[in-house]
Amino acid sequence: MAYVTDAEVKTYFAAHLGLLSEGDTDAKYDVLIPRANSAAYNLIRGKLLQRGFTSTQIGSWDQGAEFNLDLACCYLMRTAAQTTESDLWQQKFCRQDELDEIPILIDGELIIPTTQAGNIGYGDMSRTDDEFSRDTEW
Repeated sequence: MAYVTDAEVKTYFAAHLGLLSEGDTDAKYDVLIPRANSAAYNLIRGKLLQRGFTSTQIGSWDQGAEFNLDLACCYLMRTAAQTTESDLWQQKFCRQDELDEIPILIDGELIIPTTQAGNIGYGDMSRTDDEFSRDTEW
């Protein structure tokens, strides 16, 4: 479940387009906003799970709603909005690269990932002295 509702994304997006209300957005956004909201949340989850954070930690992240709104707007701008300020909105909304290193805070406390990302091993198994270990010398 996303950090924000589709209605919140629509309001946020309309405000950044300079519209008076979310009712002023084109009907196409009613179809695209749920997809954008879901895509933004899934991107956040994927990036943070890859860094070793648990689903519970990701769900409690202090900046989750902020990133969810911005990434949803990034998706909407890329897929549907007709704007002449492409460089400006990409700098403002398309923040997925920040997820690779941003400190994760929950209730204002820095959280360290609870799991480590694994590495794929290679090489033959050594059976010397009944101890099994990875033989990495070629």
